[in-house]
Amino acid sequence: MKKALLFGGTDGHGMTMTAISRRALEQEGYDVTTICNHQKPPITLPENAPPSDYGTGTVALFWGSTFLFWDFSKLSQNDLVVVVDIPLPEPDKRYPGCTAEKGIEKIKELCKNNIRVLIIDHHKIATTYYGKAIEVGAEIVISAHALTTHYGFPDPFSIKWGTIGAICDRDSAILPVTTEEEELARALDQAKFAGTNTLEAIYSDNMRYLTQDIFKNPLKPDEKHVIKRDNVIYYANPTPFGVGMKLLDMLCQREDKEYGISYTPEPSVILTITNWKKKHLLPAALKLGLEKFLGHAEAPNFTYPIGEIESLISRLNAVYIQGNEQKIESSNVYTYFHEFMKKIKIPYFLTIHGWSHVEHVISHARTLGSLCSLAESEQKILDWACLLHDVGNGAEGIDGDKARACHHLYSFQMIREWDDKGFFTDIMTPNEVRKVADLCFRHRKFLPLPEEESMKRLCVLLRVADSMDIDERRAMGNDEGESYQSLKSKLPESSIEHWESHQGIKGIRLYIKKNLIEFQIFIKDKEKAAFQINNFMDEIKILSMYFNLNINLVEMPVLSGNTWHLSRKSDEWVGR
Repeated sequence: MKKALLFGGTDGHGMTMTAISRRALEQEGYDVTTICNHQKPPITLPENAPPSDYGTGTVALFWGSTFLFWDFSKLSQNDLVVVVDIPLPEPDKRYPGCTAEKGIEKIKELCKNNIRVLIIDHHKIATTYYGKAIEVGAEIVISAHALTTHYGFPDPFSIKWGTIGAICDRDSAILPVTTEEEELARALDQAKFAGTNTLEAIYSDNMRYLTQDIFKNPLKPDEKHVIKRDNVIYYANPTPFGVGMKLLDMLCQREDKEYGISYTPEPSVILTITNWKKKHLLPAALKLGLEKFLGHAEAPNFTYPIGEIESLISRLNAVYIQGNEQKIESSNVYTYFHEFMKKIKIPYFLTIHGWSHVEHVISHARTLGSLCSLAESEQKILDWACLLHDVGNGAEGIDGDKARACHHLYSFQMIREWDDKGFFTDIMTPNEVRKVADLCFRHRKFLPLPEEESMKRLCVLLRVADSMDIDERRAMGNDEGESYQSLKSKLPESSIEHWESHQGIKGIRLYIKKNLIEFQIFIKDKEKAAFQINNFMDEIKILSMYFNLNINLVEMPVLSGNTWHLSRKSDEWVGR
């Protein structure tokens, strides 16, 4: 019997994805051994400390120690190692000897022995080492949604439990949610400390397990440490072990604040969180100007000195006044353009083209850049191009329809004008600005690609990242906040087809191995989705210069009355 060794994250989301993955693996005939074990991390760890079992709950310790320590000798050729919701990390200053490179070396050793290694993740924007892992033989699955960060395709079980897990992870893509679902997620956040018992309850589909009174204890902050600072809530005391983000989330909701900040007991890290229920907020990591961090962009943690918290609070509260001729600084880049994008008057009949679209494009570009092992200098150019590719929609004095039709040209012109005013001094060199402007001009498919090879590749990745933002989130309303239902009566028929095609798509996930990218698109309504799917196929063909391509259309389970019905069929399109 073929074997699978399954390592899983230990928070509420990680445990649901682990249990879902175990069931899917067993359905494929695997004998599964599951390791999902959170241990309180040591305060320090010598750089030359020998590998040991520190569980799967602390990312750096897992990849830099537990994964190296584990006995894989019982696995044979073509057996499988699956790692779910434990991202390959940036360096963690607390544990300098625990690096992603060490984990990648172990992956290389396993793959040389013909043992498959599959890493499944959904961390947006954070820089990872997935390209290096692919080079040594790993297979990677990256989901745009917390809901589908698991092995296998969605089924009724994965949708039910994945929804609860996604709420635990505060993924806004899952909104709106019911009161009952939120109560279950809060219970799961407490039940995670029961470890194996909770994992088994999820695996056996025992939702009643979460209704026990022992999992209904509300978080009780020490109110004397709760400090309100404009749009920020600051908990000025070490947060209880394992619940820091949940405490900040609860305080953000209770006090109606945009951001929360606190810190952990030793080994101390600073925790920040974005209120996931407030629309159009800049993720905390971008608001703070962080290029590298641990965790999610909406909830980054990092090892700044605790004394930096006051400065961080000021940055979270900062409002950059657009148009004051002040140069852009690294700490306010995203704040500036977030404010700028909010001022752009997007034509009412267009789906979302403002900041949330830009954010999704940046996220997809970071994923693609990691998979292509872009150098930092290349990723920087690509990030800036994603940030600025649609600013031409706000060209001053230009009618909205005309600006939209020629926005690529106006984006180019605005970037060069900003450069002449010195906006990018100390952030980009003149040559980097030139490259960014050229990419923004060429991001539309009817324009020729750059001739220089490195720029050509960046332009391809920009176009693909742009086209990957195709799911329902783009078509719930427009950039002015009008819902689709209120807009529909005044939309032209061609626009209705465009809007409803987005609404037919739930999300997107990538499966990648060496020389192959498969786009897995989760479909709610195949007939409606066809328009966007056909456009998407046309948009991404240029990626076949660098990868073999598959598109896998996966129909989502649908709810009829009180019964889930699975209706899934896989269609494949192969490029090159």
